[in-house]
Amino acid sequence: MLNKSQSDFLKVIVKCINEYGHIPSSVVLSEKSNVTIQQVNTYLRQLTEKKYLEKTGRGQYQLVELHENHLDLLRHIINFMQTHKYCPSNKELTKLTGRDDQEVNRSLRMLQQYEYVQVVPNKGRHIYIRKFV
Repeated sequence: MLNKSQSDFLKVIVKCINEYGHIPSSVVLSEKSNVTIQQVNTYLRQLTEKKYLEKTGRGQYQLVELHENHLDLLRHIINFMQTHKYCPSNKELTKLTGRDDQEVNRSLRMLQQYEYVQVVPNKGRHIYIRKFV
C-alpha cells in the first residue's frame, strides 16, 4: 500500500506521462511535485521497491503494467461476484482460470499489491474490488 505522499507523487508521474509521453527527469518531477530532488529520488526508489515503477536504464523509469494473467483473474473475480453476489473461493478461482492454487495466490498477491483488490487474510470469501479494469 502507498502512503498519501507516495500516492500523490505517483499521480504527478501519471500526469507527466500524459503530458510528455514518458516519466521526465528528477528535476522536472521535483518542479511538478514541489519536493526536493532528493525526495523525488526517494519516492522513485520506494515506488520501484513496491513494484509500481521499474528502471529501464540510465536512470529512467516506467510504470509497471499488470500481466494479462493478473487482469484475467480480476475479470473472473468480478464476473463471479456479479453472477453469484459473493466472492469466489480460491478453489473456485482455480477451476475458473484453469491455473493451480499457487498461480492463483501469486496473482491475488499481485492484484492486492497494486491495490486492485483487498484480500482479508484467513477468510475464504473476502475479496474486495478496489479498482475496475
